[in-house]
Amino acid sequence: MLRQSASVFRRRTCVPRCTCANLCWLDLHDEARAILEQAASDRFEHVGSTSATLTALVLYADVAFQTSDARAAAILYERLEPFAEQVVWNGASGYGHVRMYLGLLAPAVGEHQRADEHLQFACEFHEANDMPLWTAPRTARLGRSARRAR
Repeated sequence: MLRQSASVFRRRTCVPRCTCANLCWLDLHDEARAILEQAASDRFEHVGSTSATLTALVLYADVAFQTSDARAAAILYERLEPFAEQVVWNGASGYGHVRMYLGLLAPAVGEHQRADEHLQFACEFHEANDMPLWTAPRTARLGRSARRAR
């Protein structure tokens, strides 16, 4: 059903990033990696500059992390760094603090110490700001995954 929806709605700009994120959660990493590689071919410039830009970048960041795509991770780290003090919110949904994603991407650019700092900050921020979906258990799980990926 996911593939069928992606095919039907392929002209909508949000479909590739949502599809590849969902493919990862379904453990279909090769398919997600192919979409990610295509998206990275223009350094993710196609996401534009809208209220959904950060959402797009962090969805791709999650896929880069889950597929261990170092090239995409490096590009996304650079693209997300200017937003390091922001929470991802597009008016309809939130995805936590940008530093959580920087923490996942940092090892791909050789910033292992920064990864721990980003993840620690995100964990504390989510807890302090009553963001239950993004609080310590999720951030800690992602952090453990990032350390395993080193």
